[in-house]
Amino acid sequence: MMRRSGILVFALLLLGGLSAAATAVMRGGSLEWVSDSLTYVYWSVERTPGYPAILTAVSVVSPSLRLLPWVQNAALILACVYFAIEVGYLLRSTLACVAVAIAIFANVYMMQYPLEVRPECFYITLALIHFGCVLRSFRSPEMVWPVLAGAALGLAILFRPVGYAMLFALPSLLIVWRDRRLLRGALLAVACALPILIACTGNYLVRGYFATQAFGGISLGMQVATMIPPRIESVNADALSRAYTALEPLRRAEARAGSWPMRDLVETVICGDTLAPVSQLAADIVDATPLRWKHDNVYWRETAMDAVAWDIATKSMALDPVAYLAKVARQLYGLWFLHQIIESHTATDLTALLDDTVGAAMTVTMTTSVKIVPNWVWVVKTLIFAAMLAAAVLVIVLAPFRRDPALRGLAYLALSTMCYFGVTAGVEVAISRYSLIAWPAQCAVLVGTVFLIRRFVTMPRTQSREGA
Repeated sequence: MMRRSGILVFALLLLGGLSAAATAVMRGGSLEWVSDSLTYVYWSVERTPGYPAILTAVSVVSPSLRLLPWVQNAALILACVYFAIEVGYLLRSTLACVAVAIAIFANVYMMQYPLEVRPECFYITLALIHFGCVLRSFRSPEMVWPVLAGAALGLAILFRPVGYAMLFALPSLLIVWRDRRLLRGALLAVACALPILIACTGNYLVRGYFATQAFGGISLGMQVATMIPPRIESVNADALSRAYTALEPLRRAEARAGSWPMRDLVETVICGDTLAPVSQLAADIVDATPLRWKHDNVYWRETAMDAVAWDIATKSMALDPVAYLAKVARQLYGLWFLHQIIESHTATDLTALLDDTVGAAMTVTMTTSVKIVPNWVWVVKTLIFAAMLAAAVLVIVLAPFRRDPALRGLAYLALSTMCYFGVTAGVEVAISRYSLIAWPAQCAVLVGTVFLIRRFVTMPRTQSREGA
């Protein structure tokens, strides 16, 4: 398998470099500052410390961060190449390695992340290192691979806390590993927990809260903002009433969305407009009773607001759990099928709906949130993701019944992707940049499934020829 590995690595790096260069040319080649970039630059309490640390380190040698795209491109390309090679070894196929690399690098939307001041690039990098080390552990007895896999996942969580979702997939490794399962699992768990514990301890000592960030409550509040009722027991009635009134146009937009996919789109597009009412509601409640929340740390107000938003969100969910589960299901669908890539007919209907309910200003938000493509492109996109979903379900179902390491490795990738989408749908909306984080693993599962099916189909013929 891959005897000329040096040439292969060079070829894959060249492919990744060309993909990155093409994406940079398409985007103008300049570093893009997005709406939340400065919150990472200034180490906001609402952000995990991983990406701010990277920005600080790069700013030492490049105060304007002009070198950041180079650093991010190098990290992403190297991680993608490493991951593709490990998939190739797992499947014992050079062709599979190349196919996975091409599928990853061909996604120009994902390859634009290195040009943005956002943590997605490094999160994908660390997630792929985690996956690669797990796949290596299937064919190597050395304990270093579980340790590296755990450390990479722990660091990934410090870049995007939704990485916590993949922790739900880790217990499956205790089933699919063949030997020294408990030792491997313990080493992976310790290596994963250590960076998280260090970050939480640092935040507690410096900022007064034991967590990787203070934004989970606000994020969940945005997710369920239109579910917040006009009255909740033990919650400031005046503040809640003002928030309920401010959110009325958004509730009206959701109610007017007829089909299930259209409501899914509406919920995603309007989510940005829920931040101000939710934050203001939390601020009003905290400011009304400051002595209840205030402590010596200067960040007390931000952490108190996050706690209040979490309390209101969970109470709103408890009042109507069926509506919340339906919302999660819609967002899960949107995440998997990249629903923000739509055809012109749907875009026209969405624009008309938002104009009638929220206002013409929302049309600007909509046009920056969705990508309008020809109908045949939308059909191809839907078929590709449907095939990825079918492949993921297939390998997860078959893995417990077969001792094939390749099948079990693919099943872990598929299960991790399922967990990621499931948890994200519970606390976030289905925006494209959250979906594309899972693209490399989805590609590997689809390519791997095709190769395993091909191997299964051709194996009887090979055996029959050998028997003859």
